Amino acid sequence: MWPSELTDSVFGCVKSQVLYACHGLGVFQYLIEQGRAQAGDAARALSCDEAHLTRLMNAACTLGLLTEAQGDYFVPPSLTEYLDRQSEKYCGGFIRHMQGATYGQLAQLPDAVRSGRGPWEEGHSPFDELYSNESQTREFITAMWNIGFDAAKELVGRVDLSGNKRLIDLGGASGSFSVAALRRFPNLEATIFDLAPVAKYADETARRYDLSGRLGFVAGDFWRDDYPQGDVYVFGYILSDWLSEEGSSLLKKARERMSSGKVIILEKLFDDDKTNGPQTTAMADISMMIETRGRHRTAQEYVEMLNEAGINEVSVVRSSGDKHMIVGQV
Repeated sequence: MWPSELTDSVFGCVKSQVLYACHGLGVFQYLIEQGRAQAGDAARALSCDEAHLTRLMNAACTLGLLTEAQGDYFVPPSLTEYLDRQSEKYCGGFIRHMQGATYGQLAQLPDAVRSGRGPWEEGHSPFDELYSNESQTREFITAMWNIGFDAAKELVGRVDLSGNKRLIDLGGASGSFSVAALRRFPNLEATIFDLAPVAKYADETARRYDLSGRLGFVAGDFWRDDYPQGDVYVFGYILSDWLSEEGSSLLKKARERMSSGKVIILEKLFDDDKTNGPQTTAMADISMMIETRGRHRTAQEYVEMLNEAGINEVSVVRSSGDKHMIVGQV
């Protein structure tokens, strides 16, 4: 019998595919809508072979993704809000992104480690690929919303924006942090500053949350274009996409646009000793090695980046999850 650390890593790729298959085939949504169901009923409803679907569902049970009782299968209550398409906490967009983009690219990991260079080092941006067609753009935007909105609702409760007027959500996609902030602080307006293909998704968000008068969009490239004027600049899962010197230059641009205000960084954080993880941050760091030019960092590393940008009054705010906040006051 192999040690569990080895077994879990060896079979981790299969575990991921069980999750992807159950999600992609509609198993989770069907069981959530039905409450519970026999494998045969699920197979007929989902146009699957009953024997093979039963094996898949049994495997999902061993992973805790499903539960079985007297022949009925159901989604555990603790997972339902994350797997239900109707829930604000639904993570299906991120599951699809990991399945469609990240999983295949990870085969390049040995080459990246040998060379010290990821696939995006030669003057290309990963976002050129992500925004190359509408379906891929929507999948990525949905993934970013899935991993951002729930955390944003907690984090905006831990920073005081009552005295601020305009929040600029840099690379903000469909605006998960902007929406959370606008719902909490009625005095605030927000602008998402992102590449032009994102505009329609930002508009959809503004309509969905009845924020059309307060949530706007400006198309631009934060490397080449001036930032819109504001007194809060938010970098949500942005700096981990880039090299440290590149991230510092983005922070400096924000500092130069303000006479006073806040710069907010939202990221997963390593512990000071990175060998302690957390594991989700360590795994995301490997993903960044392949999917972008970036990396995940400790809180102190982000503090130092802010200091380098001329922002010296900095606090670290940790959430109950794995996305945390570093706030610089100008």
